[in-house]
Amino acid sequence: MSVATIVSLCLCAAVMQVSCGIVKQPKPLDQSQPGFAALPTEDGVVDYQFVDINLLAGKLSDYRGKIVILDVWATWCPDCHEEIPRYRELHARYKDRDVAVIGLSVDETWDPVPKFAEEYFIGYDLHWGSRDEAVEVFGPITEIPTTFILDKTGHVVEKLVGNHSAEEYVAVIEKLL
Repeated sequence: MSVATIVSLCLCAAVMQVSCGIVKQPKPLDQSQPGFAALPTEDGVVDYQFVDINLLAGKLSDYRGKIVILDVWATWCPDCHEEIPRYRELHARYKDRDVAVIGLSVDETWDPVPKFAEEYFIGYDLHWGSRDEAVEVFGPITEIPTTFILDKTGHVVEKLVGNHSAEEYVAVIEKLL
């Protein structure tokens, strides 16, 4: 079989997978409001596309090369409120050392998030999406806050459920640096 024939067969198979829905295609995001959608990945890497608090589009994979502390939270969650000062501290301490802190709000709507972010002086990146979308990317989320720590290649290396001390986060970050 020639190389051209093999390439043609591979392309046909890929087109069939996409058109038959075997390979899930991400939904397009409306850039006039914050949003979130899972992206297909390989090798245990997690990824999603987003429109952030500033209406800028991006992907979680844009953070590759950095350790990512990703907090799944909501404005109505008291434990989430308690953790925000820790995330502000981690952001200030590590922002120049290839560590990104991201808050992924799973509030029903985006409406309460900007005011909340202003009141709590959240200076790190904020994304918004549904809990179902977060589960599609990260797997089961039994309670919030739930924090995922990703290594520089985009693999989840730690999942912390509930409220945790800054020292716990620092220990994981320092191991990964």
